[in-house]
Amino acid sequence: MKHFVNPTLLMGLAWVAAPVLIHLLLRDRVRRVAFGTLRFFGGVSKKMLRRKRFQELLLIALRTIACALVALAFARPILGALGGAVDNPLADVSKARVVVVDVSGSMARATDAKGLQDQVLPWLRDLGSAGACALVSFDSTPRVPAPFAKDTTEARKGVTTLRPGHAGSNALAGLRKADDLLGGVPAAAKEIVLVSDLQRAGWDDSPGDWKLTPGTQLLVQSMPFRQQPGNLAIVEGSYPESLVREAAPQNIAVRI
Repeated sequence: MKHFVNPTLLMGLAWVAAPVLIHLLLRDRVRRVAFGTLRFFGGVSKKMLRRKRFQELLLIALRTIACALVALAFARPILGALGGAVDNPLADVSKARVVVVDVSGSMARATDAKGLQDQVLPWLRDLGSAGACALVSFDSTPRVPAPFAKDTTEARKGVTTLRPGHAGSNALAGLRKADDLLGGVPAAAKEIVLVSDLQRAGWDDSPGDWKLTPGTQLLVQSMPFRQQPGNLAIVEGSYPESLVREAAPQNIAVRI
């Protein structure tokens, strides 16, 4: 059961019996009627009957396999874990972490490349010998600078490539990519660390029905702006005398 993300959905395998039951309940009821003038067609009828039975059995088998595949798809098997420790180097990992880093244009107001890298590196140090980590960066599209590995060497190399860019932000795409990566690691503890300035534009395209895989912990490290605005005041303004009565748009000019 530990090789499935949603093992409780394996109960859906009971539906493989549905095609067999439907066949037994709705199969044709053959009545034998003797016709003397048709006795020479007996051999042909037996061949047709055998062919029909073979086709019915083949159809039942295909329907049963289809029901089983649907149940397994909903249970989300972890294919990487089925090969055992020999085929999967992450089979003995107890804690898996994906660090998701925002490199969109808005992050340039929060930090520079070195500051961003300094914020990410501490998340790669406390996993221990039984942990594994991966690195995901995103702006308008997600990327994987470093896939899962028990050694943090590749992840550290990936961190050196992180720097704020000029593209838009799609935080949900980065989280979904991280969730997909965690699905291939049979770890008991799974974490996603989001390093971002949490711009609202990064969540505009998020569908309301998507959620992280149950059991995955989400940690958020917010990046505040480097330059906070000082005291602001409007010292002069120019505006029309009537703003409420006029239906047409009006221009307002102010000096700050």
